[in-house]
Amino acid sequence: MDKIWYTSDYDIPADGKTDVTKRLQELIDQAGRERACLTLTEGTYLSGSLFLRSNMEFRIGEGATLLGSREEEAYPLMQTRAAGIEMEWMGAVLNAIDCENLTVSGPGMVDGQGEIWWEKFWGTDRLGGMCADYVKKGVRWAADYDCLRPRLMQFRRCKNLTCRDFHLTRSGFWNLHLCYCEDVHVKGVRITNAQGPSTDGIDIDSCNRVLVEDCDISCNDDNIVIKSGMNADGMRVNRICENVEVKNCYLREGMGLAFGSDMAGGMRNIYLHDIHFRGTDNGVYVKSARIRGGFLEKIRVENLDMMDVDYAVNLNLNWFPEFSYPTIPKDYKGEIPERWKLLTERVEEGKGIPRICDMRIKNLTSSCHEDYGGTSVAFFVQAYDEAPIQNVRMENVSICAKEFGTLRQVKGMDLSGVTLTIRS
Repeated sequence: MDKIWYTSDYDIPADGKTDVTKRLQELIDQAGRERACLTLTEGTYLSGSLFLRSNMEFRIGEGATLLGSREEEAYPLMQTRAAGIEMEWMGAVLNAIDCENLTVSGPGMVDGQGEIWWEKFWGTDRLGGMCADYVKKGVRWAADYDCLRPRLMQFRRCKNLTCRDFHLTRSGFWNLHLCYCEDVHVKGVRITNAQGPSTDGIDIDSCNRVLVEDCDISCNDDNIVIKSGMNADGMRVNRICENVEVKNCYLREGMGLAFGSDMAGGMRNIYLHDIHFRGTDNGVYVKSARIRGGFLEKIRVENLDMMDVDYAVNLNLNWFPEFSYPTIPKDYKGEIPERWKLLTERVEEGKGIPRICDMRIKNLTSSCHEDYGGTSVAFFVQAYDEAPIQNVRMENVSICAKEFGTLRQVKGMDLSGVTLTIRS
């Protein structure tokens, strides 16, 4: 960008207390019109939802923090896709909708002040909040959709997008959500202190031609996840996620490198390689259910280094039944929102069974320290008798674990390249 603007030249308070949403949005709008780079200079900028424009760069400079508001009204409801269905949801702290030729860069930080949103979902002790209330009502699955929380970054229907070298922390919900985007490069993003419910790291959702590299992610849910829609609504949208490469990343804590559970549109030509796992719940992780639909094909996973990982290879097509099979109790007397109707729309018997038909896992090593006290399982694989997992090849795979695990409903799974050590 030929034009570089600095917020310090515009007398914008950066004290972390004064809401500067309106002032920043005015500068963003102007930067888009004039193809400029807007740089947040040192300080803390308290803001609600901001909306980026095409043909600009938004730079969070050294020592700068974009601080997400703790007020719900700071995030307008908007039509989007959240957790697999198209519905109204809060805007993110930083949004880009239908943008082209956009760059978001660091090295500064976006801080979502997530604790207030985490408590909204599960209370102060992780045993209360909206989730516990919904469990009592018999609609545990609906809590994730009714408990609105802002993402840190949302990019929807964007083209030629670059995200690089910034730090995301304390997200209220997902950290970085790429949805219906094309030609995306994510590089050098660091994610920390995302310890709330559904605080995914990077969600690649029904996108095409995406490269993610050199990222370091610690969170409470999926570190990096490929998605393509949920159940009947995802089948209606029917947008595949394809031509994705993830490389040279560190995944710390979190659920690991995931596919799903939203996979109704299918996933194809995915290449994940040279990735380090430290203390994650899973390594290679596929999660779905018999009403999700979709498929995985032409999936290559190579050069994975795992330490203290609970499940090295977890391919679970009957995942989390309390969430995955939503039904409204017959005696339920409360309001039934439109999103509940979307979630519970019936999927024709058999149509929803997801299919894994071509996956190669190569050069994987997994072990755990002698004093590691967590779960340590080599394999957890389950599908369906009428649609077994097919054609999964493992080459040069070395796993040291406390348990072998489970293999069910598989056909043509080649384990000849696996060396397994069970440590008691």
